[in-house]
Amino acid sequence: MNKASHLQSSLTLLKVLVTLAITGLTQHKGRSSIAGFTLLTVLWIILLLSVFAASISLISVSTRKQTADYVNSKTLDTAMDAAFEGIVFDLLTNDSKSRWAPAQGPVRGLFQWNGVDLVIEVSADAGKVDVNKASDEILETFFVGAGLDGVTASRLIFGLREAQRSLPEPKRFGVVDELLRIPGMSRPLLDCLRSHITLYTWRTKPDISIADDA
Repeated sequence: MNKASHLQSSLTLLKVLVTLAITGLTQHKGRSSIAGFTLLTVLWIILLLSVFAASISLISVSTRKQTADYVNSKTLDTAMDAAFEGIVFDLLTNDSKSRWAPAQGPVRGLFQWNGVDLVIEVSADAGKVDVNKASDEILETFFVGAGLDGVTASRLIFGLREAQRSLPEPKRFGVVDELLRIPGMSRPLLDCLRSHITLYTWRTKPDISIADDA
């Protein structure tokens, strides 16, 4: 139950309390009736205070959890940024004779930051097909090369363009799994294509010189 629900429940009980007080004072004239009604009123006040106490406690627990989740998220983001900058720095400052080249395949680095262990992999995506930027012709060649027939490839391209139009600006897929929105794009098919596609190079065609032959 959220904060608004707790407050609504408390207000409802308060309304009941006021109604009972007015009714009791109107209908019961005798001393014993008033004493009994006073006891009932006290019990309702105790109940109301209990509801308020429970609401405050639950809200406090929820707030602490949200704060902890936020801190953990920011810690992870900072760790990822630090690890990425670290591996890029290594790639740029290593001796030129041993410096990583795209043709050598991906390079991985293990980093520790503030108690967080991260594995960063750097690979050359320029040799992959950028689904966001590739032309229909490039996509058709890619899909057919992956084993799809021409009709299926055309349907996938049409579905991809429709899905892109439904995205917010700048009309780009942000993660590869978003391609599952495309009609006809199944999980097994996407897993088959995953190592050959990217979303981030902004290239209209892949760099054949470093493209994966598989």
